[in-house]
Amino acid sequence: MEVMTKKVVAVAALVAAAVLTSACGTAFASDAAVVSGREISMRRVSDALDLFVGSAQYKKLLAQQEPSAVKRQFEQSYLGAAIRHDVLIPAASRLGVEVTQDELDARLQQIKSGFPSTAAFEKAMTDQGLSIGQLTDLIRDRLLQDKLRTKVVASVAPSNDVLTAYYRRHKTDYTETRASHILVTKRSLAATIADRLHAAPASQVPALFASLAKKYSTDTQSAKNGGDLGYQRPGQFIPQFEDAEAKLSVGEVSDPVHTSFGWHVIMVTGRKAQSFAAVKSDIEQVLAGSTEQNAWEEWLRTTYAAAHVRVNPVYGTFDVISQQVLDSTGEHVPGTGSQSPAPLSPTAPLPSPGSS
Repeated sequence: MEVMTKKVVAVAALVAAAVLTSACGTAFASDAAVVSGREISMRRVSDALDLFVGSAQYKKLLAQQEPSAVKRQFEQSYLGAAIRHDVLIPAASRLGVEVTQDELDARLQQIKSGFPSTAAFEKAMTDQGLSIGQLTDLIRDRLLQDKLRTKVVASVAPSNDVLTAYYRRHKTDYTETRASHILVTKRSLAATIADRLHAAPASQVPALFASLAKKYSTDTQSAKNGGDLGYQRPGQFIPQFEDAEAKLSVGEVSDPVHTSFGWHVIMVTGRKAQSFAAVKSDIEQVLAGSTEQNAWEEWLRTTYAAAHVRVNPVYGTFDVISQQVLDSTGEHVPGTGSQSPAPLSPTAPLPSPGSS
């Protein structure tokens, strides 16, 4: 039975190999990936892995994971970086974007200057399993990606319809409230003041409030103006004050409100919504970040898709959304999770003192 089992396993392995060869064709005979018809060799990946295995970073990761997992993480991260390079270089050329040698030298020198000596810099490189060529490629690719992003999002701006819709949904954020307050240290005094104001005829409340503010309020700045704080947008005062203020109608006086400053008696004296025209530029700034990020991500997805990236199944599959090589289960994303990212993952830091 044991002999038969071994034969079955051997046959299964041969069949799997045959299926893999058939599925990949000659394109993956010695290639790790193909990008726009350009091959990334398996030898290139294995050479980089050999360099990494001799590094302190590799030994550090072994304390957290099995050797096979660390090696696979590195291979996938390295292959993802190589694919990114082969996708972005021609895209940048089409858009007239380039990284000059002066820019590259300046960034490399900036990194080196962070170390006390050339020997310390070289040790950090060795500790992370990086060659000077790999570091140079990383720097070039990151500078290029930054320039591409700037180019892609330069003309992107939220449409007027998007801005208007945001204004309508968040109109309360652009509504200014004018209020007066009397600030005292004791609740009993605040309660007495509030009771007097509540009992007074509505027509007399504003004058009485101003008189009481000048007499009792410890906020001497507003007290000089009868407690008036002027018109303010949400977010100008502490939450307890604004929460109480928001519940009051114009002309209404609050019960005592406690904050870290003491006890307040609040009266709302006016409300006005700022016009869309007045706050349009503010809304543009609020939405600019998300609009630009969405545009950049969409450009990346389109560009990667047009490159027809194919990855040898030995390394996993390529995910266009994250632009990374993943295990076929989709459960493993190189450079994420609790472990440190592999040196060539998109999120890995460039060498710096103490980074090893």
